[in-house]
Amino acid sequence: MSDQKFRRYDHSELRLGEQSKTILLRNLLEGLGFKFSGADVLTGLSGLHHAFDAIGTKGPNILLVVGGAEHPDTKERHKWNPRARMEDWRNNALLSVYDVQSALVQEGLIVDLMFFHNINYTLRRLSENKDFKDWIIEIGLPHDVELSYSISVNEIPLMSTEELANVAQSIGASFLTLDSLSVEEIILLTRQEIATGAKSNISDILAKLRLLQYFEPPTDELLLSAYDLSRSQNKDLPQIVYDASQSLGHEPSANVLVPSADFRDPLSTAQALERNKYIEFTHDVEITDSGFRVTQSIRKTAQGSFVIRVLNSLGLPELAKAIVKAIKGE
Repeated sequence: MSDQKFRRYDHSELRLGEQSKTILLRNLLEGLGFKFSGADVLTGLSGLHHAFDAIGTKGPNILLVVGGAEHPDTKERHKWNPRARMEDWRNNALLSVYDVQSALVQEGLIVDLMFFHNINYTLRRLSENKDFKDWIIEIGLPHDVELSYSISVNEIPLMSTEELANVAQSIGASFLTLDSLSVEEIILLTRQEIATGAKSNISDILAKLRLLQYFEPPTDELLLSAYDLSRSQNKDLPQIVYDASQSLGHEPSANVLVPSADFRDPLSTAQALERNKYIEFTHDVEITDSGFRVTQSIRKTAQGSFVIRVLNSLGLPELAKAIVKAIKGE
């Protein structure tokens, strides 16, 4: 018999337990200026009850952190099929947000959505001989993290975080995945008490994840994203988008691309963007079989997701759908 070597596929996942997940989301939501009220079960318009990983409030805005319920039987059934498990997670998350958002909007609340994917694949490069429990203690991760490690001679089907981010963007939600955080950042964010000096580190993490830009969009990025996604040549768009952002409780913040322009003046900001060749009004819109062809610079970001919300709020749902289809390559 030959010494043929078979290719081996390995798959590992780090998940936060309920206590550390709550602490991490509390630190992030409070860093965004929301009052954190923890996990909760809310009733949707259908009468069904839906569990959310966290709820945040800020004035008339309510932030729902959607984790996607993963039932024990589903987890067992898809034990060796992570992609099927994630598809089930996605479907549950979408059902929850559509159902509960409809009910809350009827109550006069402005609903912000955040999809939270509680998986980090940091461990995939570690040897299977590594003692994970000792490793957790050694580096300072919370004791309630869950670790799984599997090996297969067949390729293990996975659902990429980009696919999940597309789902979030399609409904105008921000997207947070544990896989975007380093182990050091997870350790920082799961501390019960955050030192005063470390709070600026949380702001840096929020900026890196582009969550700050979702909740407090720089005026120039907001306008650039709106022009980029809508392909509009309407010069009234700056004021319209700026006003829509304010009405949704997302106050525009200082410009980052054209800092010398007054960010409180959307028209002045748009003119500065045009002078610096960030936007032009002379190009043609290319229509393909999949819809509008859009540039790739802001795909799958919280900023782009928020612009989808703005377009929907302006009564342009068909345009938003066409944009999302183009982004997803349909």
